[in-house]
Amino acid sequence: MQGRHRRQNVCAVAATRSRHRSNLLLLQLLLFTTPQPALAQDVSTSIVTETISLPASSTVTQTFTAPVASSTSSDLSDTYTDPTLFHNTLLNTTNFYRYLHSAPFLTYNTSLATFAQSYSTKCIWAHNPELGSLNYGENLARGYANLTAGIDAWYNEVTEFDYDFDKDDPTGFTEATGHFTQLVWRDTVSVGCGWTDCGGENGVDGVIVVCDYYPAGNVLMNGGADGGKALFVSNVLPERSGGAEGWQAVEADAIKGVRNETGDASGGGDEQGNNAVSRRTGLGIVMVGAFVVSAVAAWGL
Repeated sequence: MQGRHRRQNVCAVAATRSRHRSNLLLLQLLLFTTPQPALAQDVSTSIVTETISLPASSTVTQTFTAPVASSTSSDLSDTYTDPTLFHNTLLNTTNFYRYLHSAPFLTYNTSLATFAQSYSTKCIWAHNPELGSLNYGENLARGYANLTAGIDAWYNEVTEFDYDFDKDDPTGFTEATGHFTQLVWRDTVSVGCGWTDCGGENGVDGVIVVCDYYPAGNVLMNGGADGGKALFVSNVLPERSGGAEGWQAVEADAIKGVRNETGDASGGGDEQGNNAVSRRTGLGIVMVGAFVVSAVAAWGL
């Protein structure tokens, strides 16, 4: 089964991540000036649910499960404080994972970045209530020593995702895989992120990262024998048969945010996935369980 096969390749993907991060540093001719401490292994889980009232045609329910790890980081990584490195790290890491799943590279959207940065300064560990009306998707991370670690945490949810190629009952939304699904959602075209070092404000320790995506992923269609999950099937593809093969040839375009087409993934065109859920109707979009599991925390004690 594809789920078991995917889990067997976790070590290979981890090794590839290390190589592509090294390539990013070489391309930018920049080195981190602050060594980053490893995150502690103690993990617990908290669940928060929020319901937001929108105009009569739509509602949004936001739920996120936040894995909590400890970090002893006291200095901010250059991936946060250097604007160029922040931008390049975001696109390199995000588009590497999209490449693995045959999704076109995201471009950097300055309007989304401004929106995300403004919300991050509020230091609120919950999703922006304006998301549903704007058709933005959102991933949050908190307390990670550097930007790459936060994005890696979103992607690591792939180990919980079991690809099901039975089109009569494809896997739909699950709370355990929401960040991953938004990260690699094929129809999403742009991303913008912001960050703030909250320093304990509103109970938020360390850096909070807000990434907003347009258009939002995790869309369910009303009707159909598959329970409305067809867009998950077409937007979250299995890992490509060649894995990271060919990445170095396109890495420069990935960092620039050059929109591309990466070709079909393995599995003969069969594909599938899940995250926050919006439901389309003839009158518009009704968001149901939207932006679920779009927050990950690793705050310092």
